[in-house]
Amino acid sequence: LKAAPVQIAQLGYLTGVLGVFQKLISSKAHDHQGFYILNAFAKSLDLSVWSEHLPTIWQVLFQRLQSGKTPKFCRGFVVFLSVLVAKRGAEAAVSSMATVQAGIHEMILSNIFAVESQKVAAKEEKKLVAVAGARFLCETELLNTNAQCWRDVCAASARCVDAYVSTTDQDGKSLAPNGTTTSNNTEKLADDIDLADELLEKIEQQGGYSASYSQLSAAKVKGARADEDVLRDEVPDIEIYFGQSLAQCAQKCPGDVLKSTLSLLDGDVQSCVARCFQKIGFAL
Repeated sequence: LKAAPVQIAQLGYLTGVLGVFQKLISSKAHDHQGFYILNAFAKSLDLSVWSEHLPTIWQVLFQRLQSGKTPKFCRGFVVFLSVLVAKRGAEAAVSSMATVQAGIHEMILSNIFAVESQKVAAKEEKKLVAVAGARFLCETELLNTNAQCWRDVCAASARCVDAYVSTTDQDGKSLAPNGTTTSNNTEKLADDIDLADELLEKIEQQGGYSASYSQLSAAKVKGARADEDVLRDEVPDIEIYFGQSLAQCAQKCPGDVLKSTLSLLDGDVQSCVARCFQKIGFAL
């Protein structure tokens, strides 16, 4: 999908690939591989090529969320949603989810995205979450239809902005943008969750089918890495992007709606927003 997305679409292989996704996503042992397929779709394929499949994809994912979600599955779901929105826009997710159930995107944002995004450990994935959150905040009517959900998404996104711009000192402690150090609780939490998920995987794999794997040389993408920053060109500075997104939201809101909404957020979130505003020279 990464190496030859156009050819795969033109040759009519998308339906078959999505069949593989559906099989993988139903398994607690292999659901992360199903998300690899979806992420490759969102990163490499123009939305017009596969948008007709999005409602079915949501149905499969929502069914799994209801019947057998795990911490690993929830993190994979958040990353896919973030890749889709960061690369293709918030409307792509909102409108396609609405075909499954009207308004369900608000429940997903409050109960899954805002909660599970704090457990995403990879640095580049934190950036994806922050960008996706910013697009949800400024490209939808969320502030007018569900202010609490808007605050949840804003808080989660701001904390991902902080986590992304943080650096690590020699002792393995996180150095926040304000110069204070905090322990890597997010990474430890993610490790603990992975251990729990491994137990589920081992149980499911007992008696299951196992096949050897060989790397296809033609499928290798030159210069590509698993943790590559797919938003490197679009979003070179996450703080500027987040600040500009909220500033755009403020310009669309009547009066001091955004200012009063932000005042209800926790102090660390307000500090992040203030820092991003300062970086772009904007004041409410």
